Amino acid sequence: EVNTLASTLNAAHDGPTVFGRVRTYYTNQADTGGVDIHTGGWSLANMRLGAKGDAGAYSYKLQAEFLDGTAVLLAAYASFGIFETMVGTFGQFKAGVARASRISSGNMLFRRRSMVGSAFSTRTGGFMMGGEMSQMGWELSFMNGQDGTGDELLMASRLSATIMGSGPGKVEGAY
Repeated sequence: EVNTLASTLNAAHDGPTVFGRVRTYYTNQADTGGVDIHTGGWSLANMRLGAKGDAGAYSYKLQAEFLDGTAVLLAAYASFGIFETMVGTFGQFKAGVARASRISSGNMLFRRRSMVGSAFSTRTGGFMMGGEMSQMGWELSFMNGQDGTGDELLMASRLSATIMGSGPGKVEGAY
């Protein structure tokens, strides 16, 4: 019923979809050194606010993270169709290297990413092309390297295949 209501509300307007989340976690540590001090409490992982939508032949996403009194722009990109089977993206986004790095932190079962997911989860400016045909998908990215807008270029590619069913989805941690 909730999904039906959400789809009805989204269909009722033509403007951007605004989204956000607050992630918290509870930690607890029992003393094992004989001092009998136990610590625990709630902590704020992050707060995010964003908007996404379509404007003509383009789709866009803007997302910011708020933590410790500062705001950081995470994602700011636009996508557009190239021919019938390709999509181009330009702006600030994650490179298409590993599936684990592209999953939103709000869709993770555990608090931290896997090692592979962490290694490729940073966002930087650039251009990406990608597409899908049948059960195969591909992405090719040309982005700013580790020196920001200097002379280093990060080139990344990804090839994926969905062999059975609809694939693993966009959740990491428990399948």
